[in-house]
Amino acid sequence: MPANVSPMYIDAEKRFFQAKELPEKIAALEEMWALLPKHKGTEKMQADIKRRMSKLKAELEASKSKKRGFTYTIPKEGAGQIPVIGLPNSGKSSLVSAFTNSKTEVAEYEYTTRIPFPAMMPYKDIFFQLIDLPPFSKEYMETWVADIVKRGDLYLLLIDLTSDFLSDLEFLKSKLHSYHLNIPGFLQYDPVAETLPAKPALVLGTKFDINYDEELFNLLVDASKPVDVLKFSATDPGKYEGFKEKIYNLLNILRVYSKIPGKKPDMDQPFVMKKGDTLLDFAQAVHKDFSENLKFARIWGKVCFEGQQVAKDYILNEGDVIELHL
Repeated sequence: MPANVSPMYIDAEKRFFQAKELPEKIAALEEMWALLPKHKGTEKMQADIKRRMSKLKAELEASKSKKRGFTYTIPKEGAGQIPVIGLPNSGKSSLVSAFTNSKTEVAEYEYTTRIPFPAMMPYKDIFFQLIDLPPFSKEYMETWVADIVKRGDLYLLLIDLTSDFLSDLEFLKSKLHSYHLNIPGFLQYDPVAETLPAKPALVLGTKFDINYDEELFNLLVDASKPVDVLKFSATDPGKYEGFKEKIYNLLNILRVYSKIPGKKPDMDQPFVMKKGDTLLDFAQAVHKDFSENLKFARIWGKVCFEGQQVAKDYILNEGDVIELHL
């Protein structure tokens, strides 16, 4: 073993050899991989860890396929896929129904939602995909819930303000930590999560209209930092449209519009791009061959004069109208 591995690596290696279940062994190997220095002296160790992970993951997948018989896969639609996460009766289905006009089942009894329910939430000229999940429970949870959560672009956590909400928040944070999610500053340190793309989260305090206490709400705000907390009431959802804009900003996206030379721009169907994307990224999004054949583009936008010619490395801005020239 190289002398420069950290004590955390040695601890993870011990847990690997002591683990009896496949998920525990895989988690330990993933942590070892994240902690192992990557240089020529550790090449054999790197190869060994990758080989073991590949073998154990294949065994785990084979064992799951024999047991479960089915799973759920929700294809991504819209500008972002957002799992709606909460304990029983936290208001998940009420929120999804209020903002998507869907007919998801809403009831006072627990565990109304038993399967994932996707629905589209409009925001200006785009949509976000909300996924109403079965409630997170301390007693039992379906194994496929973690797979859906991991694929999300933003995590929406609903906390019932009439409950023991601080305890509920900590429970949800512990579950998300077990999924190895990278929500910067919100979850406990996880060396595996640190190697994965960072994703945003938003906390909604629900049922605040029933028994609202500003001091208690501020406790939730403090406990959720650095993740922001907003209020929501299913009795008057129209007052809380601001959370859509919050989601848009947290996803770090922008909208741009295409224009064919000699014609009016198409302002009905924007292209949703990431902040920092370039003209070349947009050309690729329009058509995979356009990026190779692109000569230049003309831009109508807030930072350009109308029809300004720009180069391939131009950084996109919100609301740009783009005319590609091949």
